[in-house]
Amino acid sequence: MPHKPLAASEDFYSRKPGQLYSDAIRELDWSVGKVLEKLASAGIDRDTLVIFTSDNGPWYGGSTGGLRGMKADAWEGGHRMPFIVRWPGRVKAGTVSDQTICFTDLLATFADLCGAKLPVGAGPDSFSFLPVLEGRQPKGQPIRGPIVMQAGST
Repeated sequence: MPHKPLAASEDFYSRKPGQLYSDAIRELDWSVGKVLEKLASAGIDRDTLVIFTSDNGPWYGGSTGGLRGMKADAWEGGHRMPFIVRWPGRVKAGTVSDQTICFTDLLATFADLCGAKLPVGAGPDSFSFLPVLEGRQPKGQPIRGPIVMQAGST
């Protein structure tokens, strides 16, 4: 969310022309709040890593924050996306990192977090960014090399 086709449930749908995107964002914000409330009421909010991200850059009409390109473009605006983490006691609130990470890195990161060793050949393109999350990664030392994608590759 928000994703085409845009929609908002009845409680968030304002029926104002041109406001459907804002309606969807308000509902998304509310939904994230409900997840965080549930974690708190269950008493596990301080022990839970919450990741909020997207699958690509915005479609045309969305904001890329000044980056070139949009969804499906090879330019940075087409594939750079938000990656917001909340993990009290493990990730310092308000920190920002310029490390390059990829969705494939979730595998190695979660294995690292659990103390598991990945089998040989599993996730060869996955690198743990747990040291980045915990503020242990030296600045200027990348956790991975550049991400290279070739059209049609698998």
